[in-house]
Amino acid sequence: MREDLVEYFIKNLKKGYNPRDLKYTLVAQGYQKFMIDEALRKATKEMEKTSHVSNDKPEIKYEVVDEGENTSIEPKKSFWKSFKGLFKKKEQSN
Repeated sequence: MREDLVEYFIKNLKKGYNPRDLKYTLVAQGYQKFMIDEALRKATKEMEKTSHVSNDKPEIKYEVVDEGENTSIEPKKSFWKSFKGLFKKKEQSN
């Protein structure tokens, strides 16, 4: 197996390219499918070794900041209530 194919996969997978697109490109360049598949498997294994998986879940905190006593926070209307309101205004104006 050619190490340059493995490096090609590692480099381009890190960039975010789709493995299927990379395989198609290599087939179009004349590489054999079994060589491509082996290189992709090896590249995937090498990337798994070097990547670390974090099991920590992010903690989301909500905080309301009130800068003055007269400040009030009103809940936002849902999309459907706003949408229905558009038709009610037209009916009332007729």
